[in-house]
Amino acid sequence: MSGKQTAAPETAEGQNRCMPKTDRRNLLLYCVEGVLATLVINLVNNNNNLFATRLGATPFELSLVMLLPQLAGMLVLIPGGILTDRLKNKRRMVAASLLCAMAAYIVLGVTPYFGQYRLAAFLIFLAVSAAPMALYNASWQAFFSDVVPGAYQNRTLSVRSKLLFITGVAVPLVTGALLAGVASTEGKIRYHQLFLWAAAAFIVVQVLVLNRIEGGDTASSGSVTLRDYLRVARGLFHNKRFIGFVAVAFFFPYDLAYGLDDLLLQSDYLSACR
Repeated sequence: MSGKQTAAPETAEGQNRCMPKTDRRNLLLYCVEGVLATLVINLVNNNNNLFATRLGATPFELSLVMLLPQLAGMLVLIPGGILTDRLKNKRRMVAASLLCAMAAYIVLGVTPYFGQYRLAAFLIFLAVSAAPMALYNASWQAFFSDVVPGAYQNRTLSVRSKLLFITGVAVPLVTGALLAGVASTEGKIRYHQLFLWAAAAFIVVQVLVLNRIEGGDTASSGSVTLRDYLRVARGLFHNKRFIGFVAVAFFFPYDLAYGLDDLLLQSDYLSACR
């Protein structure tokens, strides 16, 4: 017999057995957290335009549904990123961002009761809810890098992405079927409210799952002061590349929103001609 040994095949099962127990547990928790995050995002974002339309939004106001959340998210990323980098454990920022979004979703679900101001309230709190979710996405990346060793990051993200894809396909089908089963506008609005409140409930579970993930402690970079934010702001306003990026980021959502306006106006016209 030859003295050479044949290497065991690099299978997914073999990789899982080689992972330490803590990393396997974190992989499972990250997958559960990802499914919950996908549920929240799809329950909220997939129905915003329909919700606003049923609240009486005009084509221009529908363009604001797309524009305002983009702007709100862009405004918080840089100061939020500075604060996140200074934290010893990024989990705090991830959880705080989710809880702020949860509060905004609860209020967003109440906006149909605001009478003549319900559409304005909807647009305001939709923008407010987008800011913490943008910060959540940014701080989650940093938290994930601190918790999962580099050798297991691809494996963890691969398993997580598979589950996210399945969830992202299933949720719109279910919510669409529920909305299609209701004839009245008020009934559909009730469903939109339930979707938002369900998203808020899923966030509570998501935070509980995040708190069960082990690790994440790093060396703190120190406290953040107002002077730090002012110094960064001055630097950014004098950075031509950043100003160009902001201009492009502002233009494209607004340009897409005008495309949505045209589509809605043509749809209204075709409906009137029938």
